[in-house]
Amino acid sequence: MLDKLRSRLVHAGPSLMSVPVKLTPFALKRQVLEQVLSWQFRQALADGELEFLEGRWLSIHVRDIDLKWYTTVENEKLIVSQQADADVSF
Repeated sequence: MLDKLRSRLVHAGPSLMSVPVKLTPFALKRQVLEQVLSWQFRQALADGELEFLEGRWLSIHVRDIDLKWYTTVENEKLIVSQQADADVSF
């Protein structure tokens, strides 16, 4: 039973998330993205493994929920922006 529910949520998740994501102001999305990405990549940031992003912008587009943002590293900190000239895209 839980497997069926999980399967349905995974399948329907993007369509359920797309409306709230579209309605959420980017300022709030930026805060959430910066916090989550900083936490997720905290060790890589501390080890300098993301230094290659300094002065460069990475564009990320999650098409399932139509969420797009740009990220870079400044002073060992991940920065998220709504607009930038991307050097590379995912």
